[in-house]
Amino acid sequence: MEVYFGVDIGTSSLRCGAFDLKGRRLWISQQELNLFTDTQGAAEQDPEEVWQAFCRALTQCAAKGKPQGVGLSVYMHSLLAVGEDWNPLTPVFTWADSRAVGEGRMLGSLPQTPSLYKKTGCRFSHPMSPAAKMLWLKNHRPQVWEKAAHLVTLKEFLVHRLWGENVVDLSDASSMGLLQMGRGEWEEEMLALVGAGKDRLGMLRPCTSALPPLPAFMAEKLGIPADTPFALGSTDGVLANVGAGVFSQERMTTNIGTSGALRTMLPVPYEDEGLSLWCYTFRPEMWAVGGSINNGGLVLKWLRDRFLVPLGGSQAGAYALFDRWAEEVPVGCEGLVMSPALTGERSPDWNSAAAGGMHGLRPFHGIEHMARAAMEGVLFRMYSIYRLLGERGFVPGELVAGGGYARSEVWLQMQADLFDCPIQVPRETESTLLGAAYLAMENRGKVQFGQLLEGMEPVRRYEPRKETRGPWQEAYGRYQELYRRLEQGKGE
Repeated sequence: MEVYFGVDIGTSSLRCGAFDLKGRRLWISQQELNLFTDTQGAAEQDPEEVWQAFCRALTQCAAKGKPQGVGLSVYMHSLLAVGEDWNPLTPVFTWADSRAVGEGRMLGSLPQTPSLYKKTGCRFSHPMSPAAKMLWLKNHRPQVWEKAAHLVTLKEFLVHRLWGENVVDLSDASSMGLLQMGRGEWEEEMLALVGAGKDRLGMLRPCTSALPPLPAFMAEKLGIPADTPFALGSTDGVLANVGAGVFSQERMTTNIGTSGALRTMLPVPYEDEGLSLWCYTFRPEMWAVGGSINNGGLVLKWLRDRFLVPLGGSQAGAYALFDRWAEEVPVGCEGLVMSPALTGERSPDWNSAAAGGMHGLRPFHGIEHMARAAMEGVLFRMYSIYRLLGERGFVPGELVAGGGYARSEVWLQMQADLFDCPIQVPRETESTLLGAAYLAMENRGKVQFGQLLEGMEPVRRYEPRKETRGPWQEAYGRYQELYRRLEQGKGE
């Protein structure tokens, strides 16, 4: 049996999954990753820890069967500085790092910002953007900035560690806010704004590019043959659509992992006049358009670690317990509403200063109401993106769910009711892993791009319940009011 690996590097874990040619997952290795945060907005990873996790995951998977190909995926908007020897000068600044708020605002205030947004398809005026992070590094760590020979994404760092190649895939480059949309070249005006020349950036390569054979010592370290083909791959967002079998705008993916996103695919680049949505390249005939939120599953993890575990609950059974509680509490949580912006927010209003909050607490409310309010709050953020996409003419016939939340029948039914749209769950919910493996299969000529696999076939479907439409809209109205007050600083 032919086996293909997909590797997905995330903010909370790194996973390697093995798939057959039908897209059926055979086994998986997961390595937990630390995210280091502080009160100043830092959200960092140790690149050496990620490297060691990468090696362990591949080694463990390869011990069960040798792959005929490997595809790579990584989260968007990462940045680290390395010296001439490629040793890290900084930690990895993740998408959740919010210290570049001032730099983002400066970029957003420029008269040429609208034209640059149309050129890049990226909301570079938000602290998630590597463009803003570069300016922050230049302003706040000038000595490191001067020593930095290369400013790279996390995947570039890993690829160089493996092959000594200084390359960046077009999707990863697109999410940096520094790439010309539709031309596949670095945007000179943006580079001038952040003060980074092309010599500090990687060589641009298509996501379908094949990497060279592994050096013998590296192949031995990973436990795989040196001639194993590796596909350079793409970002987690784009590959989530690929792994879900969403290749056109007829359908839309909905993913909630640590963060969350809604995405569809277009055959041509899209320019949003409101500068609210983003458009990232995947391949010449395919572009990912959508919006993303900072606070997805991390909100339930926060609730688990800060409230449930201190009260004697277990981490292992927390999410099943949240599901049971959510089923017991009616829509709207009997007046309790939560804004889940624990780490600021992205789409659709790109408010990095947004803060979380709860309103409407009464003596009869318990932790079960808080659990339901957290789940509703995340969906309200997703719904605000969905409404915007609808206003822009992107109205899918159905949503395809992926990510950790796709295991929660309760959460999915809640979303179908709120969105008033059917949601299907494919056989393989680890869509990003499958998407990465899919590129490895394509690289070997085993699949034609756009070909649906068994792992992409729907196994569950959730239909919206019309009788809940009114209560959901009332609850969403209360959420909007809370968010508006918190944004204005009233917090009441």
